[in-house]
Amino acid sequence: MEMMLTIHFTIPRLYCPLPVPGVHPDLDLLEKRGLDWIAACGFAPDPAARRSVANTQSHALLSRLTPRAPASLVQLGVDLGYLLFTFDDLRTDTGPTSTDTAQLMAWLYDFTYALAIPEAPASGTDPGYAAIAELSRRIRAATTPQMWRRWTDVLHHSCWSAMWESTQRNLKLTPTFDTYLTARPRFGAAPATLLMAEIAAQLRVPEDEREHPLVRTAFDVSCLLLCLDDDLYSYPKEQWALERAGRDVAHEPAGIPILMREHHAGVDEAVALLTDIRDRLTLLLTRLLALIKAGPFSPDTMAYAGLAASAVPVGLAWAQQCPRFTDPDGRSPGLIELHWAGLHDIPPANRDPLPYPSIAWWWRLAEPPE
Repeated sequence: MEMMLTIHFTIPRLYCPLPVPGVHPDLDLLEKRGLDWIAACGFAPDPAARRSVANTQSHALLSRLTPRAPASLVQLGVDLGYLLFTFDDLRTDTGPTSTDTAQLMAWLYDFTYALAIPEAPASGTDPGYAAIAELSRRIRAATTPQMWRRWTDVLHHSCWSAMWESTQRNLKLTPTFDTYLTARPRFGAAPATLLMAEIAAQLRVPEDEREHPLVRTAFDVSCLLLCLDDDLYSYPKEQWALERAGRDVAHEPAGIPILMREHHAGVDEAVALLTDIRDRLTLLLTRLLALIKAGPFSPDTMAYAGLAASAVPVGLAWAQQCPRFTDPDGRSPGLIELHWAGLHDIPPANRDPLPYPSIAWWWRLAEPPE
């Protein structure tokens, strides 16, 4: 029997002054229904597979975003969360499609066809197609045609960004951190997660307000933060998986490895760099929220911006209790020990824009009017 040494990794103190929403009263029921649905779709045929899916704790993540929403609507996001985590493990991290971009592209095409045309016969025998089609029908029945179409578009964008990640990895390219920032939120499914929370909250955001620069930027900052935080606490799990798969860790298109390459730095220095980046983005988010609160926006738009921002503390609270990051294969509980140095509410001293062209312009929006 293979002996594996415990992996220790410290998450530095993180700036996060935003409160964590409460727990949904139907938390346990949301989990049971989500896991039962995944099993019925054919993704958890045995106890070990079911445990691996359960380790993602999708119900805890999605329900905290909307703790007072109807359980039936929250369930849609919980089910999508479990499904996307499963796809991440079985399609992009392991299996033939994880090492062959052409195969992944073919799989993603059939996946997006099934979600956009859910009445069509399933293409092939992959259970993912039938699962996303069934979920698409449920979401279409539960919300407006406009929101359902937005949902299909958001998932299309996630698939396109997943192709970017696959191309970078399998062709052993070396993306810059700036290019990484543009793709990261979508292949991390952050916009899809927040859209499911918006559906559960039954918000009706005026389109002109949704696309207002302040509101849109606050949403984009929240999505990026949700994923950069994931880069921190998922790092040991991802490195463990890469090493076991025999992949080239140096070319991995992920936040910490890219910063290590760009700055010729070790892991600790790259972690410190990423911490500074996410802390400065969090401060920017708080400034944007204050401007939105003082602006001429509808109550639903303000709730929308607040919901997006709440994903940052929710993601951190969820990760600290999530076995996915300490039991990397569903069979090794406690293999990884994450040491959380804690959260704090002291703003970073550096308020300058980050030196990445793709996001540097965000800071101009938060400048006080002259």
